[in-house]
Amino acid sequence: MNILVTGAGSLVGHGILRSLRNIEQQDFKIITADPDHRAAGHWLGDHGVTIPLAKENGFISSLQEIIAQHKVDIVFVGTDPELMKVSESELTAIKVVSSPEVIAIGEDKWLTVEFLRQHGFPFPDSALSENRESVHRLLEKYGFPLFAKPRIGARSVGVMKIQGQEELQHFLGQPNYIIQEYLSGEDGEFTAGTMTYDKTCYSSIIFQRDLKDGNTYRAYLYKNLEHEKIITQVSEKLDGVYGPLNFQYRLKNGKPVIFEINSRFSGTTPLRMAAGVNEIEMALEFFKRGKISKRTTVMSDIAILRTWSDIVVPMEQLNEFKERGVLTRPSGKYFPFKGNLQK
Repeated sequence: MNILVTGAGSLVGHGILRSLRNIEQQDFKIITADPDHRAAGHWLGDHGVTIPLAKENGFISSLQEIIAQHKVDIVFVGTDPELMKVSESELTAIKVVSSPEVIAIGEDKWLTVEFLRQHGFPFPDSALSENRESVHRLLEKYGFPLFAKPRIGARSVGVMKIQGQEELQHFLGQPNYIIQEYLSGEDGEFTAGTMTYDKTCYSSIIFQRDLKDGNTYRAYLYKNLEHEKIITQVSEKLDGVYGPLNFQYRLKNGKPVIFEINSRFSGTTPLRMAAGVNEIEMALEFFKRGKISKRTTVMSDIAILRTWSDIVVPMEQLNEFKERGVLTRPSGKYFPFKGNLQK
């Protein structure tokens, strides 16, 4: 089997590659793709290729060339900007990507709120920033603070906690923003990952998390059947899901309120692997067999503290890759901790 992983330089791409390398039977070849020849993930694969950015015209044609040349069977997508382009394309390989409709709901926070509201799930009360009347209603109901968020964005970029009228006025009338009730993080913030095919959710794994620069850097496995049930129901209600979904939520009156849906694998994918659920292996199982077994964690009551890790690569390879755009035999060396950290 030949596997293409895009976004080899992204946190999500690294998670996909690490999960692939954790599969016991390595009966596949991994081709990595990224616009940057210095993307560390290239040295986690077997063959690297530089490609255009997703916003450039040659992006899809370059993927198709790779698929044809390497007889790629299945494609994993590692960055948000690539999702819609790949979903809408007619690549001659199986794409582990949901439908454009699902991706649109996940990309646009207003569409996320509307989907949750229309299907009876808890949602953050929200108003479009250009709708002054709706924003005023929100302020009358909740008072300050409020949240201002870009309708389309990730990793908390552009998110602001509004403390008063002066800050609120800055966003009123601005397009492409939403104003939301403030969901306190006193009870924690949570990230959940699911794998869903044909409207059946096969895993629902939740972590309570600590954030740094918009990414999870400490995670605590969180077992809550009520929360898992809601996350599962949302996954199965979204029409057109093929594989992974990632949810971010906080609590309101003890109930999970989802404020973000990502229709892709997440940066916490390898953390769920560490807890016993390898979502990438599940995707390969569905690809091979057309069916899949349900998964649950084999560990409980654990914390995962994330660290930097290093890959040492020969400068000769780096320079040749830059010049040719192809890395034929990556031979980087992973630089791990000594021993198993046990005293």
